[in-house]
Amino acid sequence: MTFSPASYRLVLDVKDNHTGVTTFKEFIVDISSPLSEGWVLLEDHGGVQDLSMVNTLKMVSNDIYSTANGVPLPAGSSRVGVWNIVGSSQEVFVYGGQDGVWLSYINFQRQYGYGDWYFSPPKVKRPQNVYYNRLGVFGFIINNGKLHSLNLNTGP
Repeated sequence: MTFSPASYRLVLDVKDNHTGVTTFKEFIVDISSPLSEGWVLLEDHGGVQDLSMVNTLKMVSNDIYSTANGVPLPAGSSRVGVWNIVGSSQEVFVYGGQDGVWLSYINFQRQYGYGDWYFSPPKVKRPQNVYYNRLGVFGFIINNGKLHSLNLNTGP
């Protein structure tokens, strides 16, 4: 079986066939990976940006994005944002210059390009900031000095 990093609730029930009495026991199982918790760092290697992470065990994973995707981050990437959504997963955004990417929090693979963040992409691509509320209901992008709604309904 394969599980994504998260907390899972498991319920075991046991029934005594002789008496018909059933009892339940609940367990919480936390699944994590080397990339599921830590500090995400945006690095510049001679004009080429990539991500590294220092996890809670103080292990350093370098070149996470290029390893996961086979290509470097978009040119000019200057900001990384990791948003923890209450009762859900994380969202990871890297942006700057004239482009951005939305990444899987599990393996840092590219999920969506910058144009996918919009219902109708702007003509000028100049991402400046991304805001996300903790419930994962609202998201906003500042692009070229203008506020836009983030398309949270983008699907795989």
